[in-house]
Amino acid sequence: MITVLSLTSPGYLCYCLLYLCANIILIYSSIDAVRNLFRMRRSEQTIALKTIKKIDNEPKQKKMISAVLDKIFDMVMKNKDTIVKSEFVPGISPFPGIDDEEVRDALFTLMTNTAFVGDILLQLPELSQPILNSQKEWSSLLQWSIEFANKTNLLDEPTSKLMKLVGQEMNYTVRSENYLNPFKKQKSTTEKPIAFGSEQKKKKKKVKSIPRGPRLSPNFEL
Repeated sequence: MITVLSLTSPGYLCYCLLYLCANIILIYSSIDAVRNLFRMRRSEQTIALKTIKKIDNEPKQKKMISAVLDKIFDMVMKNKDTIVKSEFVPGISPFPGIDDEEVRDALFTLMTNTAFVGDILLQLPELSQPILNSQKEWSSLLQWSIEFANKTNLLDEPTSKLMKLVGQEMNYTVRSENYLNPFKKQKSTTEKPIAFGSEQKKKKKKVKSIPRGPRLSPNFEL
């Protein structure tokens, strides 16, 4: 008897998410074709992220995120090894051709997975960032992959913007003055009560309004 998974079942969802992180075998070698495929994969990842965010059970949501991040960083590590051994230099070396299929696929998978991690860290910070920080090598690996991807000149504009925001969110780069992640719960700035009988008068601190400027929008989609 064949068991068919429901499209909404946790098992099917997990399968689809882990599939998105798997190594991609590129049929085309031209840069334009790869960029088009990259945009398609990013669209799929956007849908996957929305699906994760719709899970109304936090433990299950956290478990899903943990499984996805574990798969992604396993792939990123393997992709990094392949790229380093090939001596490919981003921004300098020509894009790998048909004869360099392994390097080409590793390069593509590295960029898409790095972008997907960025989506998760920015939009689900309270759940994803503690998981990332619990694995020491993941943070350094992510920092390397972001720097590498930025140098390839293969990212589209939305993904380039995403990489910069992730770098600031994780403190890999200096945050701009107006940086704010609207998906993260902001800490309360309420004052501490002044002790009764204190002879020294203390002025109430005014809560400064954060000036509007370039920031990550809650409706930010790639």
